[in-house]
Amino acid sequence: MNKLKINSLAIILLLGSNLTILAQTKNLDSTQVSVSNPQIFSLTESNYKLAIDKISVKGSYPISVSDVKTVHVIFPSKIREVDTGTPNILVQITESFDNVLRVKAINLPEKEETNITILTEDGGLYSFLATYSKNPEILNINIGNNASKDAIMSKDLGINSFTKTDLKEDKLEQSMVNIENNTNLALKTKNFIKNVGVKTQNMSALLKGIYNAQDIQYYKVVIYNNSEVSYNMDFVKLYIKDVEQISKVAVQSEELAIIKMLPVQTHIPSNTSVTYVFSTKMKTLPIDKTLEIEIYEKNGGRHLRFPIDNVVLTKSKEL
Repeated sequence: MNKLKINSLAIILLLGSNLTILAQTKNLDSTQVSVSNPQIFSLTESNYKLAIDKISVKGSYPISVSDVKTVHVIFPSKIREVDTGTPNILVQITESFDNVLRVKAINLPEKEETNITILTEDGGLYSFLATYSKNPEILNINIGNNASKDAIMSKDLGINSFTKTDLKEDKLEQSMVNIENNTNLALKTKNFIKNVGVKTQNMSALLKGIYNAQDIQYYKVVIYNNSEVSYNMDFVKLYIKDVEQISKVAVQSEELAIIKMLPVQTHIPSNTSVTYVFSTKMKTLPIDKTLEIEIYEKNGGRHLRFPIDNVVLTKSKEL
């Protein structure tokens, strides 16, 4: 009987030991699979090290740069910051367009690899691994068109598949990604405002909703092109002015910067309509002020303008 107890105890201890080893092995395998830098992770002696999971890693684009040819990279939004790993890489934002970057090598050793990092206004972070080539095969890149390929390759690698990161705008106290998400949400939210807008020259601009989220206001406007001529939007202005000065030619007004506009398309074909959402910092109005929206046609005279008074603004809803 005692012998049976001892054997049973031995079996339990053996099973427990094997389970511990198995658990340790599983944890080790799991760490090796999920850690993006397993060699550095295993060499670190600290007992309090945290693994950098692959899903938190953003991939980098390999490109060739030259000292006799210029590479141009087009981004889907305005370039905010550019950083290079070495002064042997020359980068310059073009004078005409603030979303185009020129890249050129200056005495970059042939076998040396360096990096270029670009931050864009819409919350994008783009990383490039640059090496020297006298005659680069690719000279012009529209990186915004690479999103589907990014998603496929990132999924295969098990890394972050999102082009945009949660970059925070200091003045807005929230990220551009969050603002874009709310802008998309406003596009899908049910309309609730009627009979506010303007109709002229077979064109209409009608306010359909005002939405609030984290000190940002989102104005939903539908532009109808009921003419036989396509409409190309040049730019949109939101500004505050005195009620009694609306009829005057020269007035003092306060413009509200548009943070985000969706969709980005500015072309409205004939006999169609497009719903837009314009986001700006939330601002309350005194009784003697009104907010106006102006939409300008590119190379044309079909400008659309209409006021939004305090009564309408107080109807705004939370997203």
